Amino acid sequence: MALEMEEDRETFVNLTSVVLLNMVACFLRKKEFMTTEKFCTVVLDLNPRNVKALFRRASAAMELGRIEFAVSDLDLAYVIDPSNQEVYKKLGEAKARTLEE
Repeated sequence: MALEMEEDRETFVNLTSVVLLNMVACFLRKKEFMTTEKFCTVVLDLNPRNVKALFRRASAAMELGRIEFAVSDLDLAYVIDPSNQEVYKKLGEAKARTLEE
């Protein structure tokens, strides 16, 4: 019974994350960056190691001028998935912007 409940929870978290991350992609395209951050945070509350949520929240944060916050998210995403080239590139951009400011 406990194993079945854990499997149900995992299924719920995965499906919820997929739906929310699809919404987030739309919010990013519409330049609704604060909404993007909020929904990414919900996904990260469900799964703190979700690289897409970290990446998208960092992208929104950069657009809002919250560069250090973006670097923090991107650093974590890079630790979780060091082979992710999108994360690597965005992390470089974010770090370069911290030097400019």
